[in-house]
Amino acid sequence: MSPGQLNLPAPPPAPDPARDPTRDPTLAGLATYRLALDLCPIPMALTRPDGIIAMTNSAMDHLFDFAPDELPGCSVDRLVPSSIRGSHHILRAAYNRVPTKRAMGHGRDLFGITRRGREIAVEVGLDAVDIGEETWTLCSVIDISERKASESRLMAALNASASAMILVDGTGAIQLVNNAACALFRATHDTLVGRPVEDLIPRGSRQSHAVYRTGYFTKSTPRPMCYGRTMMACRLDGTEVPVEIGLAPIMGAQGQCVMATISDVSARIAHDEEIFERTEALSALNEELTQFAYSTSHDLKAPLSTISGLLEIALEDLEAGELDECRATLRDSLDTSRRYSAKVEAIFALASAGTAPAEVTRIDVAAEIRGIWARLSAGTDRASLFTLDCDSGPGLRIAAAPFRIIVENLLSNALRFRRPGNAEHSVTVTVRTGADGLDMQVADTGTGISEENLPGIFGMFRTYSPQSGHGIGLALVAKHIRLLNGRIDAFSSPDGSSFSVWLPLELDASEPGTRNSGNAP
Repeated sequence: MSPGQLNLPAPPPAPDPARDPTRDPTLAGLATYRLALDLCPIPMALTRPDGIIAMTNSAMDHLFDFAPDELPGCSVDRLVPSSIRGSHHILRAAYNRVPTKRAMGHGRDLFGITRRGREIAVEVGLDAVDIGEETWTLCSVIDISERKASESRLMAALNASASAMILVDGTGAIQLVNNAACALFRATHDTLVGRPVEDLIPRGSRQSHAVYRTGYFTKSTPRPMCYGRTMMACRLDGTEVPVEIGLAPIMGAQGQCVMATISDVSARIAHDEEIFERTEALSALNEELTQFAYSTSHDLKAPLSTISGLLEIALEDLEAGELDECRATLRDSLDTSRRYSAKVEAIFALASAGTAPAEVTRIDVAAEIRGIWARLSAGTDRASLFTLDCDSGPGLRIAAAPFRIIVENLLSNALRFRRPGNAEHSVTVTVRTGADGLDMQVADTGTGISEENLPGIFGMFRTYSPQSGHGIGLALVAKHIRLLNGRIDAFSSPDGSSFSVWLPLELDASEPGTRNSGNAP
């Protein structure tokens, strides 16, 4: 340094107008905005139409970890995650074409990126501001990381529930669902959230449900829905499922909401029906056992005494040397024992009916009926006119063994109960095949059934005439039809009697197997 020259510091560099808003003439008069941003506790930034940040407040700097005055002059894209940074300018340009006051990215999760590269969940509000001849954007940013964390914890708790849970707002729109609800309604979170809750109600009840929903919001208390009755819910594919629903009012971000807890009760209803069917079966079995015990103590005691008496007489005839009388008495004793042995076998057949699943096979119904009639009619010396009208072709799938027992007993009765002196006794069988079942009518011109005896003809050991057998046949027919979920009705007139039978058909084209339960019409 030469003598007399002062040692002065170098002058500071001229500020860059792009980074110093105070040197930009466009920013003249922005003191009001500067003051407003500084006083606002919400993170805010003012950006130019080209996306350059003009000013920020301290809350904005603190949220994104920047030093004061470090963000002005930078592109707003710097605060956008790298995954969408390349396309963010397109979204900015779209907003600039129609600048309005609105929330940014409505319905989507938004994230900002801090100076250190950390992503934070945010909500962004946009507002158009006229600066000179340009339209700038005033951005407000709220950190919702804690709220999102709370929502995540809430969803984790809801998803841990085995019951479906649906949050519905005051307009009836679904705001939140858990995984169990998605599984119940066979849908995803995205397809359920925002949808009217009436979409999950059977179509015929949707209009009335909207009225009930409005009434509940007027006076909402925690309670079960439709107490004492099973409701039906409708999946998005149109199938329905029985449910029980509990309602609880909740104050949510959108105002008054209702949390509906939904339980699928299909398994419970099926279990209850199974218990009911088993109870009915046990009740019927108990009745059969009671009647069997009665028969054992009364009906079988008498023939045993008869056989014992006949054997004593035969013994006396043998000691007296009257061999012919002895033989005749032994024959009577043998006939009696055979007759009641057959009765015991019939009782056993009735008791064992239904202990094993009925096998479904393909049969020729007409051929089966003709074969059974041929065997039965061959054992009698009195001819009867037999007529068969059957529209069923070969290959019909039905529980074959029970069908044969039903036909054999009905034809046996029709053949046995002929009117004395009636040389023109006739038996007519009519078979019609429907969509899911077989209708069969067995009619005869026999003695008929009296009006007072008609209601009890399907009971055990019911005999009303000398032609009656053991009183087991019709009870066995009724039991097999009941086990097949069929139906039988009896009719009688002075011209004879008829039995109308409906049996379910196995419509599945699979190979023979155990039939599924049907329902009588």
